[in-house]
Formats: sequence, structure tokens, C-alpha cells
Amino acid sequence: MSLKLRIGVYIAAVMIASVALKVFAAEISDVRVTEVTNSTATVIWNTDVDTDATINYGLDAAYGTVRYPLFDKSDHSLTIENLDPGTTYHFRVISTDDVGNKSATAGFVFTTAGSQADKIVAQIDKVTDPEAIKEIAEKVKETASDILRPPSIIGQPRV
Repeated sequence: MSLKLRIGVYIAAVMIASVALKVFAAEISDVRVTEVTNSTATVIWNTDVDTDATINYGLDAAYGTVRYPLFDKSDHSLTIENLDPGTTYHFRVISTDDVGNKSATAGFVFTTAGSQADKIVAQIDKVTDPEAIKEIAEKVKETASDILRPPSIIGQPRV
């Protein structure tokens, strides 16, 4: 076999081997939720090779998306913004390498800081219709009177 033919065979073998090594999707590990506030949450995870980073998230399995499109990291951190306070969100992370091999995790859950009251109070400032304000005030009075009613004593007190 001539030298040129042997070099050609060697180059072809190296190319096939490098493609064969990339047929497996990246391994995702150590998924964590950090820095949870009333309106944001940061999700971090690792992959065994450089990949892009995507988070699918939502109030249920109908996920939205946050993405970092470059294939240049194996330690990932994405912040999901504009979340509601005191709300539980579902998410999964997805990483794809530069040849299209994709890995996705099963679902995870986190709850933002704060309470449902924070969400309602933030929305009240947006109400400008006087009739709507009256309707809201009446509903708050009605709910408060049901919840904040003083306890009643049933039967004769025993001392």
C-alpha cells in the first residue's frame, strides 16, 4: 500500500472515530435551583461536554423556554425572569452539543419566594377603572369578614 493511500486511510479512520465518539448525547448532572426571589429563579447544571443550555418551564407541563444558544460551556446557569411570587413552577433542562445530540432531564419543581398576596398587591396598582376598584374592595371585605370572624364559644364554658 502506498504512503498516500495509507495516510488517506488513516485520516478517514480518524474522522470516522471522531464522529463515532459524538453519537452519544451529553450527560446532564447536578441540576440545582439557586437564588429564588419573588420573580426570578436561577437554574444551574453541568454537562460532561460543551453544550448549549435550554430550560423549559411553566405552571404545568406546557413549558416556556429560556435558552443560551452557544455550544461553549459544560457548567450552565440560566435565570428565568418575570415569574409570579409564591408560585410553583415546573421545569426541565435540555443541553445539545455542537453536532445535535440532545439530552433532557425529567421534570423538576421550584416555588418562588413571596406569597400570593404579593402578586395581588402588585396587580392592584394597575387597576384604574373605579367600578373595578369598588368590586375588588367589596370582595376583599367579604373574604376578610369570613376569615377574620372572631371565634364563637359553643356551650357553657367550663372552668
